[in-house]
Amino acid sequence: MSPEKQRIVIAEFFGWNNIEDGLKIGIHPVRGWMPLPDYINDLNAIHEAIVKLPDDLRVEFLSKLDRITIPSLSKSSDVDIAFWRVNATAAQRAETFVRTICKWEDAS
Repeated sequence: MSPEKQRIVIAEFFGWNNIEDGLKIGIHPVRGWMPLPDYINDLNAIHEAIVKLPDDLRVEFLSKLDRITIPSLSKSSDVDIAFWRVNATAAQRAETFVRTICKWEDAS
């Protein structure tokens, strides 16, 4: 799934609409027209999205993040898991977010 499509999916999850793909702008549900957050490259932007996940999805998010970031989950200690979680890139977190909300599309 392209980074641009991931940005759009995450924004739409939070109520953005009329997103213009080329310009990366859309209508925020409260603030009106504005640039889309750069969830793929900006840790602050993706953090704001993650903390707004419903509680039941946060556990699923962490489980999926572990599978994406930890090289060998079966051999990982609690310290290893914590290390990989806090050092996950914005792109890894964005992919995990999209997978958690069941909107991931594999490339055809």
